[in-house]
Amino acid sequence: MNHVEDNDPFAVQENVKYVTFTRTSSTVLDTSQEKQNHGNGKKTDTNANLPLSIYLTNFANEVSILGLKQAINPKFSLFRRFIWGLCVMGGMICMFYHIYNRFATFAGNPVSVNIAVHHKDSLQFPTVTICNNNVFNASSLSANNESGVAYMYPPHRLTPTPFASSVNWTDFHIRNGYEFENIYGGFCAWGASSGSVSTCSAANFTPVVTEMGLCYQFNWGDTNLKTWVEGSSNGLTLHLWTAQEEALSSVFTAGYTVRVHNPHEFPEIRSRGLLVAPGATTQLSIKQARAQNLPSPYGNCRDGSLTYFREYSKVNCMAECNHKNIMQKCGCRLHYYPPVAGTRECSPYDVYTCVGQQLVIDSDEKAAALNCDCSEPCSGVSYQHGVTHSRISDSYANYSATITGKSPEYVKSNYVILKVYYSDLSYQETIQSASYPFLTLLADIGGALGLVLGMTMMTLVEVVDFCFQLCWLQFYKRKT
Repeated sequence: MNHVEDNDPFAVQENVKYVTFTRTSSTVLDTSQEKQNHGNGKKTDTNANLPLSIYLTNFANEVSILGLKQAINPKFSLFRRFIWGLCVMGGMICMFYHIYNRFATFAGNPVSVNIAVHHKDSLQFPTVTICNNNVFNASSLSANNESGVAYMYPPHRLTPTPFASSVNWTDFHIRNGYEFENIYGGFCAWGASSGSVSTCSAANFTPVVTEMGLCYQFNWGDTNLKTWVEGSSNGLTLHLWTAQEEALSSVFTAGYTVRVHNPHEFPEIRSRGLLVAPGATTQLSIKQARAQNLPSPYGNCRDGSLTYFREYSKVNCMAECNHKNIMQKCGCRLHYYPPVAGTRECSPYDVYTCVGQQLVIDSDEKAAALNCDCSEPCSGVSYQHGVTHSRISDSYANYSATITGKSPEYVKSNYVILKVYYSDLSYQETIQSASYPFLTLLADIGGALGLVLGMTMMTLVEVVDFCFQLCWLQFYKRKT
């Protein structure tokens, strides 16, 4: 007759002789089978002959999952074990949902944006591009007998004839554009530090041919020009004439178009410039902004080199893509894009018959249509601006008329006072960073494991080890 000890609730009657379970050991021994194997000199895995239910029960007693032992404890009533089982299942559901949620968050590559304002003793001054809204000088056109050609230039759109194929737009703009001396209003000053103001002249302005004709750039190239003081009394102050009497009849807007940008960035003055009206003082206060963006998979910024521009920027990338597209489709280059060896400049006839039919890239949608891949740079500097203006006073118009020999009415209709300066010596920096890195994911998974069930990452190792061992025992049974 089999004897079962009263103080051993885990003893098993029938079928298995002398089988005992303990909470501190996962070894289950069938002593009679052990002795038989020892007597035969065989070394076998004693767990291989155990029923699967006993093997699972033994694992449940040993694995570090809170509540699982209580759910299978035969000392507890069936209802009590059922409640514990519900708690374990509920904990499992919450754990798996939380882990799924954390993995979904991690897969989304979320980004946090930090914005900080840094104050500096000095800041690099940007390039200022200035263009007269009247592209051509009527007196020069008349003297050169080229008035008809001028009306072929956008936006006039006079239909060119094949004869116009011999026109070189660059030379045409230089011959018939405004020389700086013709538009200079007699005063130019640069204030870089408190109490220190120096005069500037035509030598400080670099001529450049843009889509708005012959323009001039202050602080172009690697000048490393800096300012140590803020406010409208400093920076660049420039007086200009618009010379409206030289405007063509098709010119709608008097004054100038101005753009503030990085020294090595394509001006793109027509679409990004600011209008400056004549007869007024216009103050352009600027503020520097810097950005640090993340590449894929967190963002879509790009750092790289361009073929025709020295530095990568979104503006330069779009200009280069447009440049390449026109050269490929029309076999020529627009005069305001960088020269390319072996490629001729587009004539008015080329612009009318081919270039005008191509997609001019001036937006993200158009850039995407040509697969330009022009993303924001991973690090870059831009300039924010604010514009204020006020009409020139009558007294100043009279004073200026006395000095220049022009009438006060002419001064009010043609005189421009432009001021470009930093509103304060600080810059705003925007930095993107990964808001949910891999270590945070691991920490959240650990929290999900331990919050309800008291599990750790090592518990997962226990479960995996048990699964492999179970598979091995099943294979061992089939083999034997």
